[in-house]
Amino acid sequence: MIWKSDLPALINSIKRRSGLYLVILYRPAYEEHIFKNKEIEINKYLEYYNLDISIPYRLIQVLGKPLFLRIFCETYGDPDNETIVDKEIFSELQVIDIFKKFVKDENKEFNESLDFLPTSNIFLDSIKKVAINLWENLSRSILFDNFILSIEGRILNGGWDRSISKKLLDKGLIFNRNIFEEEDYVIFTFDYFAGYLIAIWLVEKYSKKLRKKKIPRRILKKLLKHPLSEDILYFLSVLIITEFESYLNQISKNRFNLYNDLIGLYSVPKEKLNQSMLDYISSIFENIIKDENLIPILFYNIFTPNHPLNIKNFNNNLFRLNLPTRELYWTDCV
Repeated sequence: MIWKSDLPALINSIKRRSGLYLVILYRPAYEEHIFKNKEIEINKYLEYYNLDISIPYRLIQVLGKPLFLRIFCETYGDPDNETIVDKEIFSELQVIDIFKKFVKDENKEFNESLDFLPTSNIFLDSIKKVAINLWENLSRSILFDNFILSIEGRILNGGWDRSISKKLLDKGLIFNRNIFEEEDYVIFTFDYFAGYLIAIWLVEKYSKKLRKKKIPRRILKKLLKHPLSEDILYFLSVLIITEFESYLNQISKNRFNLYNDLIGLYSVPKEKLNQSMLDYISSIFENIIKDENLIPILFYNIFTPNHPLNIKNFNNNLFRLNLPTRELYWTDCV
């Protein structure tokens, strides 16, 4: 295989040249052949960024996505300096916490680079405008001219080098510019991040209805056919739970499935979990045990000390089941 025999030599050659980088793309079908053990590859990256931490089970899969791994490491680590790590905080980190800190740090760096006031939210407001455009147009990309129009509020006749649009593109980790069928497009480098921004905006825009445990039909229709649906649904589920103590599948009258409610609950920062949420999990626990697609979610926080959804909660729910059900589904699963 070329990637196995010749790629290392090419990488070594590139390393000797400053300012030259190699981008490697691969099909998902080849991932297991290239990265035989994701945890080993993740740990190499963590070591480079001086992050001496153990990754919780719930983050292994998402950190297996190279872009998210880079966001995580650049947000919490530093390849040039030793990083002081609070291992308890890392053991309880959720994806939404990581994106919040990433946006905060990027916003600060953006303001400093352009001599904006520290309180300026131009960075967040600008990238959110692009995310809203993707939502409204049921798309994962935006034409380059529309990208500029969304951010600047006008078509630029000059001053491109000083524009907010160029500064955002130059950051590299947020947006990517591509030519497709002779059209100039901009996409979010990471769909997951686009889904996060869209979900935040939806919660802000429709907060009154969501507070009443209702979800507008307009949202439902778009969620069911949006190309970023999976990414939006994940973060929308988490935000609806934390902000309104509602469950997406419930308030949509089962238009989605239990998976969205469950993964949302197990991805909520622990300080946001309350007894009614734990009771809801207990009430659907039998349905969870009967579904092999839901069982892995139960392990997200199972070994996290002092977490409301750790092994103690798991055992309590398991022993509430009647013996035949427990033997039929859980014992068989084990």
